[in-house]
Amino acid sequence: MHLKISRATLLNQIQRCQNIVDKRTTNPLLTNILFEAYQQNLKLTATDLQSTFSSSKVAEIIEEGSLAVDSKKIFEIVRELNPEVPLELVSHKKFLELHSGNVKFKLAIQSADEFPSEPVDETDLFIDIQASELIRMISSTSFAMSNDETRKYLTGSLFEVSQEFGFRIVTTDGHRMALSEMHLDQQDSETNCIVPKKLC
Repeated sequence: MHLKISRATLLNQIQRCQNIVDKRTTNPLLTNILFEAYQQNLKLTATDLQSTFSSSKVAEIIEEGSLAVDSKKIFEIVRELNPEVPLELVSHKKFLELHSGNVKFKLAIQSADEFPSEPVDETDLFIDIQASELIRMISSTSFAMSNDETRKYLTGSLFEVSQEFGFRIVTTDGHRMALSEMHLDQQDSETNCIVPKKLC
């Protein structure tokens, strides 16, 4: 893998991965970010096996390839680099070289083949909601989420889609409950799922 990308673009991608990377896991692969360079895009993926985040940004791809690198280490490095100087990433057999002007870092890497695959969407349900409306609904219900890790089903938000009430978000910690609803036009499908706290 060999590519060039702006420091701001890469930092933004890595920062967004930090909320998903599992820092307390016993599986070292889950502390990594998957880098995939193809065509003229750099795709970064992070997962804790419950939640997965992917982001693709335009980059100058000189040689395609993929690898997994420690999330915390590359974040700390990129964050401190000169924002005006573009970055060059070059992978070797066991490490990734990161160049910023006259500065060079080497980071140990792992094979991309060992990184968990992204979950496959097995539904054909699609709903269109304004981002501001979704943020409002999450903000008005997230306070009632539980922090009790022994009851995982209470540490997220229940997202429901129904012909009866449209779309709603429900949270509870077993003592209190919060609910927010919005009408959906021409909704003829129904589903529900628990969205982890990290994503809310």
